[in-house]
Amino acid sequence: MTFGSHPPGWYPDPWTAGGFRWWDGIQWTPAAQPPGGTIRDLVADLERWGRIARYAVLAAALGYVVTMWASMVVMSEFSSMFGFWIGDPVDEPGEAFFDSFAAMAGPSTTFQVANLVSNLGWAVTLAGGVLFIVWFHKAAKLAVVLGLPARFTPGWAIGGFLIPVANFFLPYMSAVDMVPPDSPVRRTMPWWWAAWLAMAFFPWVMFGFVLWGSPFEWWVLGVYLVIVGLAAEGARRVVEGVVDTHRRIAEGWVGVTPR
Repeated sequence: MTFGSHPPGWYPDPWTAGGFRWWDGIQWTPAAQPPGGTIRDLVADLERWGRIARYAVLAAALGYVVTMWASMVVMSEFSSMFGFWIGDPVDEPGEAFFDSFAAMAGPSTTFQVANLVSNLGWAVTLAGGVLFIVWFHKAAKLAVVLGLPARFTPGWAIGGFLIPVANFFLPYMSAVDMVPPDSPVRRTMPWWWAAWLAMAFFPWVMFGFVLWGSPFEWWVLGVYLVIVGLAAEGARRVVEGVVDTHRRIAEGWVGVTPR
């Protein structure tokens, strides 16, 4: 569809009633402002959710570490109760901590207390993850509006976190598409995603140490803490970088006041 010799700018979208689309002076582009909202509104919303997401990933990381720690104690107690040891049983890191609470609780056991702590940790992790995914969807949606080419729709961007096998690569590809090819944010994404994948697989190593009765669980837990920290810091940098990139692109199009 042509638009004559109009200069570059935002004009009523010929395909979407009430919306606006960017005309580059030659043709219509993918950049569009949906009905009921402007680029400025969408950027402000992404910034607001970006602040939430930065704290959410840190909370999720802390919850995940607590969950894994408590889960190691639960597995150790379970193995002790049923004699399910591959190697020689040893005290788990933090087992005395849960024992002290079990003693105060009377009939409660270390297994029950550690299991409760594990469930609380999972709840924190889940809440943080949901908040991050909400931001992720908004960022993927705004990237499309800003005209950045995306290989997947915003729906697939978040659905990729839930689909087996696809969750190894689809969210990463969607994140990469949120910024231009020359964006420095792309340099952060590989090690963020590598840490994310390592965080998902490393618990199997930890639980293997528990079942084997190895005395090195503290070291294993320490390594895992570093991996989770890298994943959380990488996610925080990705959030900041994507938000900043989208704001800068929008500034060039609609004159959003820089901060």
